[in-house]
Amino acid sequence: SLSLSLSLSLSLSLSLFAQAAKLVASQLAGWVANTVDPGMAERDASIATLQARLNAPCMGVIPFEVDPSPERIAGYLPNLSRVFP
Repeated sequence: SLSLSLSLSLSLSLSLFAQAAKLVASQLAGWVANTVDPGMAERDASIATLQARLNAPCMGVIPFEVDPSPERIAGYLPNLSRVFP
């Protein structure tokens, strides 16, 4: 099913990302959730899974934007200044 496929894809992506972070021997300072599909199934559950599994704070959640601008996107990243003062 689509939900199972998305879950497997999310798990694989998360695993690959975590492995890559370990390979470069750096700590993950934070992450940003991007909504690239406005019809994404289980969006909130996927974000909650990332928050539970990543040992770093979520810097913000960017919703789907048809015509994004840097100024509008910056408004979705209130915690970014904790990483880049």
